[in-house]
Amino acid sequence: MKRSHTLLLFAIVSIIANCASQTATDSVTHYVGKKYDKNGVLTSEWQYKIDSGDTIYDGFYKWYYEGKLVVLTSYKDAVREGFEIHYYYNGNVEKKMNYFSGLTVGPIYQYRHNGIIESYTHLYQFVDLSSANLEK
Repeated sequence: MKRSHTLLLFAIVSIIANCASQTATDSVTHYVGKKYDKNGVLTSEWQYKIDSGDTIYDGFYKWYYEGKLVVLTSYKDAVREGFEIHYYYNGNVEKKMNYFSGLTVGPIYQYRHNGIIESYTHLYQFVDLSSANLEK
C-alpha cells in the first residue's frame, strides 16, 4: 500500500475513533455480566445498564458452547438492534443477519463449515401502523 493511502486510512480511522469516544460520554454506566456453567466454563457474557433499578441489556451479548463463541449479537435498550453472527464450533461464521427494533431485516448470509456462502436471503419486515396513534 502506498504511503499516502496508509496516511489517509490512518486519518479516517482516527476520525472515526474520535467521534466514537465523543458520543460515548453520556451519563449511562455500562456493566459486563458473565455466566458460567457448573464446571466454571463461560456460557454467556453481556453488556447491560441499570435504569431506575432495572437491569437492561444494552450492548453486546455473547453465547458460548463448551467455551467457544457460538453467537454474538447486540441490544439497544433491551431490544435486539444491529448485527448478529452465529459461529460453527470450528470458529467459522455460520450466519450473519441484522436486527432493527427487534425485527430481523435486510440480508441474511448462511455459510458452510468451510466459510463458503451457502445461501443469501433478503428479509423485509413490515410494521402495521393502522392501529398506531400517529399525530398528523
